[in-house]
Amino acid sequence: MNEGRLTNTGLLGKNRLTKNERLHLKSDIDSLFKTGKWFTQDEFAIVYRFTEGDIPAIFISIPKKHQHKAWQRVQSRRMIREAYRKNKHILINALDKSNVNIHFAIICKSRNALEYQPTKSKIILTLQRLTEIISK
Repeated sequence: MNEGRLTNTGLLGKNRLTKNERLHLKSDIDSLFKTGKWFTQDEFAIVYRFTEGDIPAIFISIPKKHQHKAWQRVQSRRMIREAYRKNKHILINALDKSNVNIHFAIICKSRNALEYQPTKSKIILTLQRLTEIISK
């Protein structure tokens, strides 16, 4: 069976979000926001940029402007991260079919702490929209 380039890295079989799957370098984050393209999906703003490399990377931001309490921001970040971690196979399968890689940021604009089920469905819609963009 011919497996894709991302499937061979072990990303597809494991529901983990390792450090190299997260955008953590200031230079990467700055270049994402300077040269990236934007779209909105429900209460999320998504910034994405096609890059070199083999692993998609994500950055999650919940501004203090929208959620004032720290526990709300932490809870929302955990919900988004969990929903992405469990459904990243949607994005990885699309990236395997094409020969590109993507860095993207999810910026939450909700005023309240997020709940898991609605967040999960919105993240799935966001990943499906990213796969449509990748396939174009």
